[in-house]
Amino acid sequence: MDTEGPYANLIIFLIVLALILLNALVNMIFSSLTSLNHQKLREMVENGDSKAKDVLILSQDQQRLMQSQNFQDGVLSIITIAFLLLNIKDTLKNFLNRESDFMQMLIMILMVIVFVVIKRIFANMIPQRIGIRNPYTISKKTRGFAKLILFLTRPFVSFINKITNIIMNIFGIESKAIEKEVTAEQIKSIVQVGEDQGVLRPLESKMIHSIMEFDDVWAEEIMTARPEVFMIDIKDRERKYLDEFIKLKHSRIPVYDEEVDNILGIIYTKDYLLEALDVGIASVDIRKLIKPAFFVPEKIEIDKLFSQMQKDHTHMAILIDEYGGFSGLVTMEDLVEEIVGDMDDTFDKDLPDIRSSTKGSYIVKGSTSIKDLNEFLGLDIDEENDQYDTVGGFIIDKLGFIPDEGCEKAVVYKDYEFKILYIEETRIKIVRIKKIKNPEKISD
Repeated sequence: MDTEGPYANLIIFLIVLALILLNALVNMIFSSLTSLNHQKLREMVENGDSKAKDVLILSQDQQRLMQSQNFQDGVLSIITIAFLLLNIKDTLKNFLNRESDFMQMLIMILMVIVFVVIKRIFANMIPQRIGIRNPYTISKKTRGFAKLILFLTRPFVSFINKITNIIMNIFGIESKAIEKEVTAEQIKSIVQVGEDQGVLRPLESKMIHSIMEFDDVWAEEIMTARPEVFMIDIKDRERKYLDEFIKLKHSRIPVYDEEVDNILGIIYTKDYLLEALDVGIASVDIRKLIKPAFFVPEKIEIDKLFSQMQKDHTHMAILIDEYGGFSGLVTMEDLVEEIVGDMDDTFDKDLPDIRSSTKGSYIVKGSTSIKDLNEFLGLDIDEENDQYDTVGGFIIDKLGFIPDEGCEKAVVYKDYEFKILYIEETRIKIVRIKKIKNPEKISD
């Protein structure tokens, strides 16, 4: 190219500008393709959107998209810098004598740094943010150009991948493991950015990180260990377990025959209590109430265990060690807590025993003592009643049965209505107590 003509500088400037704009356009397109919600795209395809179908196909291979984006970004940057340096070098010769090589080099380095900053802002950050903000509109309108870029970069990306894999194999590094790790780190970075910008709350960010690490945890790491598990010996004729059975309030309890390693199955607390109401505690035959237990090895990843328990609709897994002995147990609640954190601790921390809600209304924990409730609301509920000592127990006593999840029954005491808001298994967790004007119109 003639760099000495009257329009040489203008031509080079226009070429540099065009390359920056092209780089910005491609980065915007690829950022939109990597920011799409595939579930939403599938719904658009099901509704007959042919453009969405093309975009869905294009965006399936996220790794390929990122590799193509990085390749074009690098190539266009190198070409742009080459043209820029060519222009700078010729221009400097007109102002500096031949003996000022060091000064020329210093100025060129400074100009390259300035270019990198400008390019980073206008060809990378701004286009990428535009693509992330309008992914569906941009990706559908530019899908043809995206196909062209992918087609042009495919041979180069494939060649680079092969060379990279060969080098990694020489050093004994598995390429698939590295690709998975890089992808995970990229996701974590996006989550961190979302939290920093206020898009994600800290709890949501923590949950996403927990989900990503879900397949790295073994069941034995989160199990309730054998010595800590409350169990019932079916040969216990004296029913020594009753006090602890009532105090612990577990929903499911393993049953064994003489030896702890000889687990027969599990019983549901609800079934036991219902049977006790019918025939009396002394006449309950535990053997009739036993349900099959779900046995798994203790060396199982919790993501696989979670899938199996969902598939089998079971809430408790009995863990067996390598010798076939009982090791511990894991509940569905344990697995969920690995993602959302300790549910009971969080619940207790966030909600006081009694707190005011709307006018004349209070949100109360089911575990709140009757004494505390009486003092707070000025009620005179019997505190010496042997049938209950908490708000939850009081409601169960008035209902005459143990409510299931989803129960919407209400109990009226004097001019207050006790409404169940949340039940966890058979335990009343949250109650709304509301002052009413006509208690006689509300039925239990």
